[in-house]
Amino acid sequence: MVLLLVVGIAVLFLLFFLRAAKHGTYKLAGRTIREFTVDDEIWTTVDSWAMERKYELSNQTETARVYTRRGPRTPVLVPSLEIARTNNRARLESWLGIYRVGRIVTFGIYPDELRIDVKSLWISYGDWYPLDPRHIARDDVNTLLDMLDAKAPRIPQCRWQGYQAASDHLPPHSSGGFP
Repeated sequence: MVLLLVVGIAVLFLLFFLRAAKHGTYKLAGRTIREFTVDDEIWTTVDSWAMERKYELSNQTETARVYTRRGPRTPVLVPSLEIARTNNRARLESWLGIYRVGRIVTFGIYPDELRIDVKSLWISYGDWYPLDPRHIARDDVNTLLDMLDAKAPRIPQCRWQGYQAASDHLPPHSSGGFP
């Protein structure tokens, strides 16, 4: 009976936060965008970055390419990246796509795409950074921006200090709060 009550409360808690994410309360849905100027051909650099970081080309036009990361560390949330070039301007969009399993587990409430520059308490793996798909995606995008010598702001890595400052929406704790 107690187990059923605990499971029920956990499901309601999960549904509340997932619903908030879908309706933009936490601004998790969408893509992280960086725009910058480029002087020369970028596709050889982008292709070498994709090979190094295990991204596969999933769609291509004359001016844009979409890459998706494949590998054992991306079972549900898949880092993806779209880069488009127009004249001397480049636009880079990055997001975490959700596999069908993730949509089923969250009852379809999870958004289709998650921004990678958002800190949030409830979709992070905590101190397990090598397993956090947002951490992987941020690192990959920052590496690509460095390789392209882009004059665009890097995406800051979100480091946990316990639960303190884990989300933009939680107030920082004073001493005596969470560790």
